[in-house]
Amino acid sequence: MSKNYYKRFYSISEFYDFLKAMMRSIKYLRKAKKNSSITDDLVNHIMLAVTEVNGCEICDYVHTADALKNGMSEDEIDLMVAGNFQAIKSSEGVALLFAQHYADKKGKPSKEAWDRVLSTYGKKDSLAILAAIQMIMVGNIYGIAAGALKHRMQLKPIPKSTLAYELGLSLSIIPFLPIAIIDGFIDNQKGQPLLNFDS
Repeated sequence: MSKNYYKRFYSISEFYDFLKAMMRSIKYLRKAKKNSSITDDLVNHIMLAVTEVNGCEICDYVHTADALKNGMSEDEIDLMVAGNFQAIKSSEGVALLFAQHYADKKGKPSKEAWDRVLSTYGKKDSLAILAAIQMIMVGNIYGIAAGALKHRMQLKPIPKSTLAYELGLSLSIIPFLPIAIIDGFIDNQKGQPLLNFDS
């Protein structure tokens, strides 16, 4: 593990909250991709940016491979995940900075940061960007637990992790997924906000 992986561990309840949030917002990403207003490159860059904050080894491998396949050099990827966005389109900068801010604040960004996203991309694309961020948050949280379990099975346990945590979070997806879909639908019907801001 040459990179700084396993920086953060999230509770099982936090995993559920992000899963529900993703279920509520994913429709906006689907629409934006269908209308070509959000590119696959931007989504992948968001996933790399969030993964750098959380330190998911599995997600880093997958999204780095995708970025390389889509023409980014290793140097460009290294710069981007370090928070230096000179290698990417200037139009993506606000989205990537917000993605890292959202991950750093564990899903409770500042209202000012979100307002900047809204003023830069408009409501529809901003919601699609939020969905991409929430999607990789779910992937990171799950991937961190699954990766730690993989290391444990190789007799190289991650110091901050436990077997109970790794198994509990890895298996929680089975009951959580249908509940999160229903719970998210109810929240949408009630008009609950898609974001909780840092007070």
